Amino acid sequence: MRARVTAVLPVVSVLLLATACSGGGGGDGDGGPDDGAGPTAASSAPPAPRTPGPAETAALEEAVRQYVDAYFEPDAAAAYAMHSARCREEGTEEGLAVSLERAGQANTGGRRYVLERFSVDGFWGDDTAYVTYGVGGDPRFDHRKQQWTREEGGWRYDAC
Repeated sequence: MRARVTAVLPVVSVLLLATACSGGGGGDGDGGPDDGAGPTAASSAPPAPRTPGPAETAALEEAVRQYVDAYFEPDAAAAYAMHSARCREEGTEEGLAVSLERAGQANTGGRRYVLERFSVDGFWGDDTAYVTYGVGGDPRFDHRKQQWTREEGGWRYDAC
């Protein structure tokens, strides 16, 4: 039993740090589609959720994959460049680099995390999407209803 706990602890630590840095969450007031809040906007009525087309889904999945790759490389500059303008206002590249370094130190097993599961929970309007994805073999570490926004011609992480 002790060996199992020792083997799982680094993975749990890395993923908890990643979740703390990435927003994760879902359905608990985070603005995801399940709580009806929709994205923060000037209007009082959020746009209705819509179903994305295959090309939109593929572009969003590729952006999430690139973000996950940069996050776990770790490549703070690349991960930070994928943050939305709003998230870049809330945090610095240096702060993200510190978080990535801590996550890397906690990953004593040297596991390379990659995007393994991906689904779109919904699109709100044309520029906001919520996604669920997993970076490891254990679904407990999935990120649920993580907010992404379309900016600068591509999808950006917006769950800061």
